[in-house]
Amino acid sequence: MVIKVAFTKLKMFIKTGKTSPYVIAKELLLNNEGLGEMKELISKMEEKEKDSLVQEVWDKISEDTQKTLVSLVYSENWEKLLKIYWDLDEEGQIRTLEILGFIPKRDVVNFLLDQLKNKKEVISLTAGAALKNQPPDLTLEPMLEALMQPEQWLPSRVYLVLREQREEILPFLLAKVNELSPQVQQVVVQILGEIGDDSCLPVLEKLAKSPDQFLRKRVGEALGQLRLKSSWPILVRLLNDPYWPVRLHAVETLAELGVDKALPILEERKLVEKDPLILECIQEAIEKIEDAKIPITVNWVRK
Repeated sequence: MVIKVAFTKLKMFIKTGKTSPYVIAKELLLNNEGLGEMKELISKMEEKEKDSLVQEVWDKISEDTQKTLVSLVYSENWEKLLKIYWDLDEEGQIRTLEILGFIPKRDVVNFLLDQLKNKKEVISLTAGAALKNQPPDLTLEPMLEALMQPEQWLPSRVYLVLREQREEILPFLLAKVNELSPQVQQVVVQILGEIGDDSCLPVLEKLAKSPDQFLRKRVGEALGQLRLKSSWPILVRLLNDPYWPVRLHAVETLAELGVDKALPILEERKLVEKDPLILECIQEAIEKIEDAKIPITVNWVRK
């Protein structure tokens, strides 16, 4: 019934111009109907009416409808949201951040990223949620920069955004990683460890041969996070790495994965390994893998 009334009002407005476009738009939005007519209705409103409409219906409409509404209201005057932000109370700032999430602009992404490090947790979390709605081609580069400055941005907050955009970001990272500097590659490898899968292994295998020992260490850490049994060939090659932390990560991950095929290679490494800590870890890894192979026998008595 409400929808019919709304469309009746719309027809009256078109014919007579006497019905408020604000009222019609509000009813259509709340009923998720007539979005095709929304552009014309909003064009008839004053700026204050547009802002008021967004505020009044925001929490009552779907995310898709929010996105459409933001596009119609703020596509050409989005900069005003950045200017008024600092004059708003906390509730108003939260709402503005939510709106900014649907405005795909580099300046907006930078603004949201700045708010991601806000000391108020609710502001920081809202900015992170808004960043998830931004296109990955705008967020990835500044996110990489943020991860390289952990003293300013909490890595955990950055990873929350990256995980949400995982499907779009992973192919891009895998295609571009070889073009990056070793320092940035370290950050990318950290991301792959957090959000990656089997598709990352060829890239990690290549980076494991890097002359940069710190990059190789990051590869070892990432493989430990991924915990993929299919990564064991890379791990056994890392057993011979000249940098001892890399060897340590490889041994620990092989122990966790429990790969039988790694046993003879671990035995060989034990004969030449000079570091006492790693020697101890190799022995523990061998025992752990062998113990996992022993079948568990359950004795039971029929009652």
